[in-house]
Amino acid sequence: MFYKRSASSRWIYKKYSTAQIIIGGPHASVLPTETLNEFSDFDFAIYGEGEIPFYELLSGKDLSQINNLAWKNNGQIIKMSVFKV
Repeated sequence: MFYKRSASSRWIYKKYSTAQIIIGGPHASVLPTETLNEFSDFDFAIYGEGEIPFYELLSGKDLSQINNLAWKNNGQIIKMSVFKV
């Protein structure tokens, strides 16, 4: 199933070249850094509880202020701390 997501993201990039792809779910929650490294089509990984970070990301909040978020920055993976419920 996870590889189908990667195939879908490649299709989206072909059709909408400026799109940014956000991945979440169990794989991204357990291995957010590895997920972004392995699948170059994903721009962001939301791990753990994702509702709040997803909203904050779409609202334009500064990335460094969003818990449970990992993203690519000049070839490096930046990973923020985990939000405690």
